[in-house]
Amino acid sequence: MDQEERSLLIEAMFYLALARFCVRFLPLKWYVNSLGTEKEAPYQLTHESALVSKSVSKVIRKAANNVPWNAVCLPKAIAAKWMLGKRHIPSMLFLGVSSSNEAVLENDAQQEMIRNKPQLAAHAWLKTGDMVVTGKNGHEKFTPLKTFY
Repeated sequence: MDQEERSLLIEAMFYLALARFCVRFLPLKWYVNSLGTEKEAPYQLTHESALVSKSVSKVIRKAANNVPWNAVCLPKAIAAKWMLGKRHIPSMLFLGVSSSNEAVLENDAQQEMIRNKPQLAAHAWLKTGDMVVTGKNGHEKFTPLKTFY
């Protein structure tokens, strides 16, 4: 891992920790403004932005696998949104739901929760352009309820 990727990984771990803290301990209204607006802003993803977005996606996955807590979809999407925003790359954060029978979830812990409580499943994913940066697995089975641009 080169120096640039290492610093990106450390940044991803920091933002994952901050996002987890916000999701777990703060009301949404306190940090919702950092997620963007509900109005779509037109943009076109450049080749350079696509490369940066792929790097952010990669380090978010790597960071999530190396933090001492279970990094689930919402903190991953928030952390990636903050990282892309810092680099002036527009993105869309989706919050969606699905019936538990249709959901294909990221890990066994989420699937086990649904087996014990067959209700609605929630998922968050982040897109920039046509690329899904975080939460790609099964996101198409979820109906977006809220989108932040």
